[in-house]
Amino acid sequence: MKFNQRAISPGDWQPICAIVVFHTFGKLKESGMPLMTEREIAKVGRIGLWQIGEPETWFLNALRLFGEEEEMLSKINGQRRTEWLAGRMLAHRLSGHLHRHPCLNAPSGKPFFSGDVRTKLSLSHSSGMAAAFVSDHFRIGIDVQKIVRKIDKIAPRFMTPEEIACLDNHNRIEHIHVFWGAKESLYKADGRQRLDLRRHIRILPFSLNQNGGEIQGIVTAGQSTAYFTIQYECLGDYMLVYCYESVNSISRVLPGSGKF
Repeated sequence: MKFNQRAISPGDWQPICAIVVFHTFGKLKESGMPLMTEREIAKVGRIGLWQIGEPETWFLNALRLFGEEEEMLSKINGQRRTEWLAGRMLAHRLSGHLHRHPCLNAPSGKPFFSGDVRTKLSLSHSSGMAAAFVSDHFRIGIDVQKIVRKIDKIAPRFMTPEEIACLDNHNRIEHIHVFWGAKESLYKADGRQRLDLRRHIRILPFSLNQNGGEIQGIVTAGQSTAYFTIQYECLGDYMLVYCYESVNSISRVLPGSGKF
């Protein structure tokens, strides 16, 4: 059975604002109109996706970067510049801020809204696609990746033997991409720099569902343990994975914990 790499349908996602026209992935956009769509995650937050067709100048004119952001952008080259800019545009749209806040990075690399300590933010981009996830309540993470076959060669670097053993042989590449996206999302949600994807982040073995699904992940570092709900779905040539701290679980920190 071939894995169902479905496009986004209007029932799944809605335009962020009136100027945005929805088109399913894989179809041409109307000239000059950004493909920017969003989804509400009930009681958690909002996710946005942008399939980028606009030039860098379009984003620069729309965003009017702050000085700190200009410095960050100056260190980025090639296509990743427009992906970085699209992520910032999505972040502002999803935040609900009347006026745009600078979107900066903590020393760990975790993005945040300067001047807004409440709103949690996670960003991702890959091969012309940008994604953002915002929440007022939960630690969150998001990852979007273009599906490539070469990921099979590096799977042992981030997957445990138990995780590799559960892979679907018929849809192995897509299954590995879910594991990669899940671990990347959990890494971002946790926010610490020294997490090891194999030792500290575990994805409970699962059977791959061609229509997407919900799985569970655990981050254990030092004497702290946190549990996360993870959602995944295949959108055209991309795998989208996002996570949020599980509502029904408790993040436990034992006495004497700290560094890991």
